[in-house]
Amino acid sequence: MEDLTPEDLEVVVGGDVSLLSKLSGHNHDDLRRAWARSSHPKLSARAVLRVLVALRRGEVTAKQVHDWAGFLFSGYSASATFPLKTLDFEYDPVDEDRIAEVMMRLEQMEDDLDGPISEVELDRMISKMEHGS
Repeated sequence: MEDLTPEDLEVVVGGDVSLLSKLSGHNHDDLRRAWARSSHPKLSARAVLRVLVALRRGEVTAKQVHDWAGFLFSGYSASATFPLKTLDFEYDPVDEDRIAEVMMRLEQMEDDLDGPISEVELDRMISKMEHGS
């Protein structure tokens, strides 16, 4: 298994969902150690936009986006065992409200209650991340 680096987590926070499979191969303690050595970047509207646009273009799947949002929303990977101390991912304070709103919806898009995101809803989220409000 490839070592997990602080940069790996920084790239994921930056909106690159491709490294999620690498993260899932590591236990939560590995994630915590890598995050402790990272620069602790804040989740930005630009990173969320990057993921939304990739979804719109078909470059990533809805499941990958859900897993990315779930990881950043909850602070642990799906393979984590409890109890655990979650990773603390902060949102850019300038855009915190709109980031939180979109991240919550992305995290819920695979559940039975909220369901998948329509193209119209995805376009609205993209606009919200590009322009605010």
